[in-house]
Amino acid sequence: MVTKTFVRFFYPGVLFSETSDREVKRRDPNATREFPKGCYAFRFYDIDEETVEAFGRKETIRDKAKNWSNTYYFGGEILDQAEVKRRGMNVAHTNMKCNGWDRVMLTRFGQVFPIEDDDNPVILPCIEKD
Repeated sequence: MVTKTFVRFFYPGVLFSETSDREVKRRDPNATREFPKGCYAFRFYDIDEETVEAFGRKETIRDKAKNWSNTYYFGGEILDQAEVKRRGMNVAHTNMKCNGWDRVMLTRFGQVFPIEDDDNPVILPCIEKD
């Protein structure tokens, strides 16, 4: 069995974020500083792969993604309920109260996402690749 490391990039979408994934040699946020145009964040994860032979053919079997890293955001701000309310972000504030979210991430594109309990977002400088 071989463990491979990937990075998942996040882009603004209509209802949900769009994503793209690519294999990387190691989990190095500095090596990912040049990111695809329009991307606002990324996370690392691992997948175990094994090649097996079945019915005279070799097949690669992939396990589920695991070992997710924190989310790295290019720009943006972490906001608590008080700050969201102070800024007049009424829909976001109502969502925070109703869903029990203490903090949200305001991306450089103006999107608002809840920060999960198991995530410790990291904000990086924005150096967009053309």
